[in-house]
Amino acid sequence: MKIIWTPSPNFSEGNWEKTVIVIHKTLGYMPGTLAWLKNPASQVSTNYLITKKGIIYQLVKDKDMAWHAGRENQPSGRWKILDQPGNNNKFCIGIEFECLLGENYTEKQYESGVWLINKLGIDEIVTHKDIAIDKPDLERERTELLRRLNNPPEEPDNQTLILRLKLKILQLQLAILKILKSRNK
Repeated sequence: MKIIWTPSPNFSEGNWEKTVIVIHKTLGYMPGTLAWLKNPASQVSTNYLITKKGIIYQLVKDKDMAWHAGRENQPSGRWKILDQPGNNNKFCIGIEFECLLGENYTEKQYESGVWLINKLGIDEIVTHKDIAIDKPDLERERTELLRRLNNPPEEPDNQTLILRLKLKILQLQLAILKILKSRNK
């Protein structure tokens, strides 16, 4: 595989150690997505963009800071554990996957994503939603990337565990109601 260099002006120069990969959905298609990430007026960028066909573009050098992670907004337990001070973008590599809301990553994107993540040598992978709750849910995609990387996903965060417990309670309540209803007949 190869990486196509197509620089974005939207970044901050630096020499920061990257310890986390943040995966995203572009919520738009090529070539518009690439044009937007390279447009100075957008004030956004990413280190890498993987198209539906699995083509990898690099827009910002790994050592520099791409503008992709944004501000924290009710971050997940997974994100809080990382406890990185300052601007989130400084220690993160952003990987955008060309994909609309409601669509899944393609097989080619998974193949290219796994290849790129292995090349980068970074084990910690989070989703944009881990940083800001109002972003698309990419837990399915993250889990699949980790599975393909032979890294089992860690235990779910507390919020996920609470939601699962509430669901179980509702299921038990429904089962009890059905039993009571059958006894009353």
